[in-house]
Amino acid sequence: MIEQINQIIKSLRECDRKIISFIYANGGQVYEKDIRNQLDEPRTTVWRTIKRLEEKGIITVRKEGNQNVIVLIVNHND
Repeated sequence: MIEQINQIIKSLRECDRKIISFIYANGGQVYEKDIRNQLDEPRTTVWRTIKRLEEKGIITVRKEGNQNVIVLIVNHND
């Protein structure tokens, strides 16, 4: 499973890899605003990256109140 993830990550853009790594390092789920703040990326860049990763089946977006929670689909403990 980890080998598959590494192959997918190698084929992604740098911003995609940074976001995936950040989510993984934080337990597999984070708020979208935390991604923007920690990676110092513009809102539009982060949102487009999130949508692209969601379309590839790497993450899901869940609403929690008025915030987006970004979750890695691959189990963090695998």
